[in-house]
Amino acid sequence: MTTLLERNANFITSPRGIAVFIAATLILLATIRTSLFPGIGGDDGEQIVFAQAFSWGYQIRNPPLVTWLLIAVQVGLG
Repeated sequence: MTTLLERNANFITSPRGIAVFIAATLILLATIRTSLFPGIGGDDGEQIVFAQAFSWGYQIRNPPLVTWLLIAVQVGLG
């Protein structure tokens, strides 16, 4: 048992082990997000509405840069 634990500890603390952990975590979170919450959230819906047309600003506290980036992605990807 100790050798198995030591071998796993060596892998987990290696750069490859950390990358595998981060990738597995991102895949798990994406799976949970898409399976439990298939619709768009409030902020996502707001950005989809704002992305329909360019504007210099939508709200004082939220500049439109994120929306402009979303528009660029939508134009590029279709």
